[in-house]
Amino acid sequence: MSKMPNYYYPCIFLICSAILCVNLSFAQESNQHRHHIFEDHELLKVKFEVDIGAILADRGDKPEYHEGTFSYKDDHLGKIKLNVKARARGNFRRNPHNCVFPPLHIKFNKKEVAPTIFHDNKKLKLVTHCQEEESIIREYLIYCSLNLFTPFSFKARLVRVTYKDIKNQYPSEVWYAFFIEDAEDVAARNGGSNISEEKHDSELIDQEMLALMHFFHAMIGNLDWDISLAKNLKFIEFEDNRRPIALPYDFDWSAAVGASYTQMEQDDYEQRRYRPFCNPEVDLQHLVDLFKQKKEALFSLYRNCPYLSKKESLRMLEYVQTFYEEMEKADFIEEKFLKACGGRK
Repeated sequence: MSKMPNYYYPCIFLICSAILCVNLSFAQESNQHRHHIFEDHELLKVKFEVDIGAILADRGDKPEYHEGTFSYKDDHLGKIKLNVKARARGNFRRNPHNCVFPPLHIKFNKKEVAPTIFHDNKKLKLVTHCQEEESIIREYLIYCSLNLFTPFSFKARLVRVTYKDIKNQYPSEVWYAFFIEDAEDVAARNGGSNISEEKHDSELIDQEMLALMHFFHAMIGNLDWDISLAKNLKFIEFEDNRRPIALPYDFDWSAAVGASYTQMEQDDYEQRRYRPFCNPEVDLQHLVDLFKQKKEALFSLYRNCPYLSKKESLRMLEYVQTFYEEMEKADFIEEKFLKACGGRK
């Protein structure tokens, strides 16, 4: 075999360098357009093809994953089709007596989703319609509401899902749903090192965030949470001496959402209930000021949501408005949060 002339080597080097530069340029351009799913609030339309009957039948204590595909259109990458696995999740909403369709865990192939909006996600929760659509949009707005008050909160992304049964035993249906940010991602963007689902002593977690939770849950009329039971809460833990921070989720039992399957009584809407907050070191007046500061953005969120009917938008606005009216009273903090503690000086 004859030896390659020496003058060829610089040419080969230049060609390889040019190819490498083109690939790096393409990769950089792709990364520039590689937004994450929770960076955008635009409605995402997806087609979910799966064995619907298998998911509906597999709603016991240990549901298994079922293979399917997720398809959507990307403005930069065109049509995307991802291989996914899905299983039923949740407690109340997983039960077929309560919901005609369960909430889901969607598991992704991390390498396959790398160039897409789902990049860096192995698994995401998908909150589905259960029995109705309006409550899904209202609950999605509650997640967005909490984002206005604190970065220590789950982000959400509203989607319009076309469900296609791969065995053609169920007709295709289109419903609203929303993805919830993974808890580890919430921890990571807030400097946390770990996510815990263990029970916590309310006195040992971050008190500022706990007080904000008392205000927020009172505003939306939600009693379906408990620190000592870790009910509808996860906790961000830190490597330094900072106290764990509670992350609330699942707001479907709040009066502001008012899902029909909760069968809440009229009094649950009309009578807002407060839980006492008794730590004298936390400035609750600061929270009153914060909530007043965020009122315009909060009301704009409900008023301008294009996916919520005017009637439902008005209902949410009226309910939250009553909280703001109560905040205007001089004895609001004492009467609603301190009285049961014996007050504080």
